[in-house]
Amino acid sequence: MQSLLNVSLLLLAMMPTHPGHDPIRYTISPSLKDQQILVKISAPTRNATTLKFVMPKWSPGSYVLNGSASSVKDAVAKSETGASLDIKKDDEITWSIATN
Repeated sequence: MQSLLNVSLLLLAMMPTHPGHDPIRYTISPSLKDQQILVKISAPTRNATTLKFVMPKWSPGSYVLNGSASSVKDAVAKSETGASLDIKKDDEITWSIATN
């Protein structure tokens, strides 16, 4: 469960703050039964055709590579209307989502 919590904290650490832009919103739902955490991310497209999500290989305050991205399972992407969007894992820490 600790590694799952680390993944959630890493996702929160990735949240950018840009004045004048809609924020990226995260919803985190832990499941003690499954020892998993469901993370939902709502991100504005800002007219981009592709969004990229990247998880760092490290934790803030640590000098150790942890590879938390390998714990991500069953990644899916949906539009505001609920339509499925194409999601592709570009490398071990990066996912691309086609927004149209």
